[in-house]
Amino acid sequence: ARGCHAAIMVSEELGAVVKPQLGAKPVAVIPSCASERLFHFDPALRKTVRGRLQITDPQRLIVYAGSMAPHQGLPQLQALLERLAGEPGVKLLIITPQIHEAACLVQGLPPEAVQVISAAFEEMNGFLCAADFGILWRATDSTNRVASPVKMAEYALTGLPVILNQGVLQAWEWAGEI
Repeated sequence: ARGCHAAIMVSEELGAVVKPQLGAKPVAVIPSCASERLFHFDPALRKTVRGRLQITDPQRLIVYAGSMAPHQGLPQLQALLERLAGEPGVKLLIITPQIHEAACLVQGLPPEAVQVISAAFEEMNGFLCAADFGILWRATDSTNRVASPVKMAEYALTGLPVILNQGVLQAWEWAGEI
């Protein structure tokens, strides 16, 4: 803060936290974003990927794409997944590089209701197009409060409604506006 001439923040909340240290220096807020070229809704891709995942039209596919890091609020996420897995016609898709940790998270859920996979970044648009809802879940703490997850932008560009908690204030506020 002392050495800069201006600052860029990813959220208004982060700007409010840091502003007292910056004094009169200008602050711009530029939220995390995603590429419209890489993330967009494609009905043909939706059909193809749903077929690959064996999801039929009356079924609702809910995707969680992210890490199994503690800041995700894993105990609360686990409780949410347990509730969703019990809903008729709901299939859960967990996409994460931490397959073992995710398998532990969903242990005890009906195997026909949940699938855990790892995917390349280039495949993500297809999985998001195939889904009916995305999950953005974070622990409610000071770090997440000021965050701006790229995942929110990716979900938005593919047209997904988002199941979220108040962990990320900016995402919660945007969801309320939408």
